[in-house]
Amino acid sequence: MATGNFIPRFHFAQGNLYYSVSEVTYVDNAAISANAVITGTNQVVQAKNLSFTPPKGEVEVVNLLGEESVTAGAGVPATGSFQNQVYDEKAWTDGVLTCTIIFTAHNDGSNSNQLPDFIELATGVGSAISTTYHRHSFGDSTSGQTRTMDGAVFVVMKNGTQEATLTLNKPYVNLGEIKPTGDDGYYEMDVEIKALAKNCVLEVKDQD
Repeated sequence: MATGNFIPRFHFAQGNLYYSVSEVTYVDNAAISANAVITGTNQVVQAKNLSFTPPKGEVEVVNLLGEESVTAGAGVPATGSFQNQVYDEKAWTDGVLTCTIIFTAHNDGSNSNQLPDFIELATGVGSAISTTYHRHSFGDSTSGQTRTMDGAVFVVMKNGTQEATLTLNKPYVNLGEIKPTGDDGYYEMDVEIKALAKNCVLEVKDQD
């Protein structure tokens, strides 16, 4: 690194978590952070312990008979005789985002004064009970009770200089443990979100 170069970092307050329950239209001439459906009603601000693992293209060494002789040069770091080996490239894995959120039970996100949860993405809109409740079940194939897979989840980071957006399109959302915290005194819920490799994107702002 040249002397004097400064790379600004992203702090927690400069990262935002959003989701959309409907299909997002992406275009090549607009940034995802600007083009995606991101509003205050679908922003998840009560999240912590957020972790994103991008898809991995694992490889496995296959040892073959014999040796090969190589000479240092373009693309060859050392001269010598080495056992014949190749890499067997495996299929790409999926991407996984996990986080812990304060459990609010405000699942629809229709009121911007309330904090939305991922309940609707995991279980659908639920079954209306009278006029004041929705009942969410798990594994039900009935319309409205199945998980939402047409939307997207976004993590947008901005610090005034650099910008990065993590996207999990057509996500599969699972709710995890719902439990009270120790010292904080409120209930929280673990969330796991998965998406296929083709639906995971890391978009960064150019600085040149």
